[in-house]
Amino acid sequence: MSYLFSKTLSPELYDLNVYYEKDFYTLYSNYGEFLQEGIDTLDYFLEYNKSNVIFDPINNKVDIFKDLDQGGLDSYNQIQFKVFWYETFITSMKEVQERFKLQLGDKVKFFKEISDNIGQLRNVEFLPDESILPIFDIDFNLSSDKIEDQLIPINVHTTVVNKLRPQTQKMLLQMSLYTNSVYRHNMYQINDTFSDSKEAHGNNLVSDYYHYERIYNIAKEDLEADLTKHFQDVYDLILWYENYNPQNPVSNRQDVDKSNFSLEVQNVERYVDFLKQEITAFQNVKSFINYLGVSSE
Repeated sequence: MSYLFSKTLSPELYDLNVYYEKDFYTLYSNYGEFLQEGIDTLDYFLEYNKSNVIFDPINNKVDIFKDLDQGGLDSYNQIQFKVFWYETFITSMKEVQERFKLQLGDKVKFFKEISDNIGQLRNVEFLPDESILPIFDIDFNLSSDKIEDQLIPINVHTTVVNKLRPQTQKMLLQMSLYTNSVYRHNMYQINDTFSDSKEAHGNNLVSDYYHYERIYNIAKEDLEADLTKHFQDVYDLILWYENYNPQNPVSNRQDVDKSNFSLEVQNVERYVDFLKQEITAFQNVKSFINYLGVSSE
């Protein structure tokens, strides 16, 4: 798949419990500048944080997850918010998960168990290997002269390859190209008769390239449609875990331009960090040295 998923700190910034009331974010603070999706997106985050400090937190959390599962997640435009709530659910208390499944039963739409193998059969981009690619494609340049478009055997599991740095991926691809090319230069002349896998043959080193062609057509038509039909809302989540690469700076954009904001406390404006600890501002180096208790000249 060619989906590009990116992650920012937006879900975590919404989850930061500055206030329990939504209106306070604009009345007594400038923290709203960090909330790129708007103040209204705070609703479920505030309710979940409140559930940590009110009576019967388990049932309150169950109710929140039920609302999210039955349509509440549709209010989010970015998949990373759905991923945040999914990971919050699977790391919540065992009692919360059990009561949630007991109350919804077969009606659960999103908060389902998924495994690394879901959708693996349609990852046909990683299928070509030594048994698929023809032996006479010595330098893997029959399809293209560009290395990124060539069918080169990938010696990393499909669930791992998109979790490696782009430089590491390129290095693995180049090493596979070099080693397999040397092998093919030494072996292709053994097979003096050309045969293909469409008919019975008694020759050596005949690859089954047509298997790749068959499975590619099936994966892009039947399997893709079945996954979308049976998993529905969970399918976007599967695509996220399959394609998001935390090692790629293009997709992993978890940074902020500034790390402080203002809070109004008893009509006095204070600047604090994300831990709500007050920030002390110094006019110059001398004032900073004096603050440390060291005499300055």
